[in-house]
Amino acid sequence: MAKIAGVFKKVDNVSKVLKGVDVLTNTTVMVGVPEDKNDRREAGISNAALAYVHDKGSPAARIPARPFMQPGIKAVQGEIIKLLGDAGKAVLKGGASSVTTYLNKIGIIATRSIKSKITEGIPPPLAPSTIAGRITRVKSKKRRAKLRADLASGTPASRQGGAEGIFTPLIVTAQLRNAIVYVLRRAKGKGS
Repeated sequence: MAKIAGVFKKVDNVSKVLKGVDVLTNTTVMVGVPEDKNDRREAGISNAALAYVHDKGSPAARIPARPFMQPGIKAVQGEIIKLLGDAGKAVLKGGASSVTTYLNKIGIIATRSIKSKITEGIPPPLAPSTIAGRITRVKSKKRRAKLRADLASGTPASRQGGAEGIFTPLIVTAQLRNAIVYVLRRAKGKGS
């Protein structure tokens, strides 16, 4: 109840609160690489399949596991929990329309964190043969020579990733990293 000049005014926010609770409890923030969003230039494997193989590893293909999805989410878990709490508080105040805003913020934070994990470079380091292959594909002779010199001298760029992703696991063209997105999914049979 709000008191206005000695008069009490009752405001009925029950329908807004119920709608907000419905949106909050029946909407999932999904973060990853959707199979239907395959923008890879190379044919044969989708970004979704590639993300799975690199995240979990493939002993048959001699690809070590380089987990980036769960560590990316775990790194921002505290922020996500706080935003969910804020969304719940907004719902209880009758702010049903703001729930989607909070869920979108969660998706953005999670997506950025996963991409950041990839950019940081995930152990184990690339095999020497992989690095040699990546350097060979560089078009500029001068740039190839510099990369080989960096690698031979063990410069920080070659150890930490630098050099436009040449030495960073999971980054060559950045197509995989850029394919990581989020979507909000309503439970089937629930309102919009």
